[in-house]
Amino acid sequence: PQPMAGWRLAALCAVALAVAMSFLGSEGEPQTFARIKPPRHVKKSAYLPYPKGVREWTHDIVEFRYSFECIAVGFFAPVRECVQLSKSDAGTKNFVRWCFANPTPLTRQWLGGFFLFVLNRFEIGALFMSPEFFLLSGDQWRQLLPSASGRLLDVGAGAGHLTASLAPLFSEVVTTELSRIQCFQLERRGYRCVRTATPSPSILTVPAGHFDAITVLNVLDRASHPLSLLKSLPELLSPAGKIVVALPLPAEPEVVSSVLGTLMSNPDPEEQMNIPGASWQEAAAKAVEVFHELHFKVLSVTRAPFMCQGSGRMPFHVLDDAIFVLQPMRVRSNKNKSKGN
Repeated sequence: PQPMAGWRLAALCAVALAVAMSFLGSEGEPQTFARIKPPRHVKKSAYLPYPKGVREWTHDIVEFRYSFECIAVGFFAPVRECVQLSKSDAGTKNFVRWCFANPTPLTRQWLGGFFLFVLNRFEIGALFMSPEFFLLSGDQWRQLLPSASGRLLDVGAGAGHLTASLAPLFSEVVTTELSRIQCFQLERRGYRCVRTATPSPSILTVPAGHFDAITVLNVLDRASHPLSLLKSLPELLSPAGKIVVALPLPAEPEVVSSVLGTLMSNPDPEEQMNIPGASWQEAAAKAVEVFHELHFKVLSVTRAPFMCQGSGRMPFHVLDDAIFVLQPMRVRSNKNKSKGN
């Protein structure tokens, strides 16, 4: 028999990788804290991962963790307010129902395996506009940011899934991303997108203090320079503006390059935020301390599920997010006082 041609071997390896990726589930995110329980009239043996027809009961069977001890979170540095969101949010329930009814297609998972040779998993998701992501509904954002208005900057907006729930609260939305594919999808949604890792007034072509709110949602744990990113934001913020940071906890930083996908990825960021903690509350307390050291006041802390559309075997994947509303401290005034003395 003749030896197999090189291209045939490469194609066979690609197919094997694609099939393997499909069995890993959508995006490989763990379901860390969503508890799914079957209704009483459904046998538990049939509930792996969920029985046919379970979509009808999703509003009764999914429970998320929203509660936490405010005193524990503010142990190292002060926190003004702890916002406890409601478990009965209609937008959250609708997304869960949608995930049960719309698992990521098997063909999408296979194709994603092929594209891993040239793109990272986030770019693949933007290319196919799948999977969908969800953090807070519009009503929950209004509860967290009751005075939201004006101009919004969404840093690291991905394909715009989370931006879409925030956009109705503001009159102008600007986004940033590193990937051309993700910027293309953001512009298709109607948002201006600037390709940059560290935004500044000159790069965004806006005056200083242009934005009334800046969101950094599940970005810092994927950024190579998270501290530099945070330090760059006050210059863009109006005097009364707020910065919203969402971070899955306990933190597991990993940086994925947008060049040649995971083959060129560097799992360790060049800057470390140093947020240790075995539990969500321990990590949230350390994060508050880190923000305080970076001269940010923590106005509020919230706990919420960050959800990702799943596959046929797991309807959705969940990360345990902490959402911090920050405001820069007025460091310049302190300098001027010290000079006067």
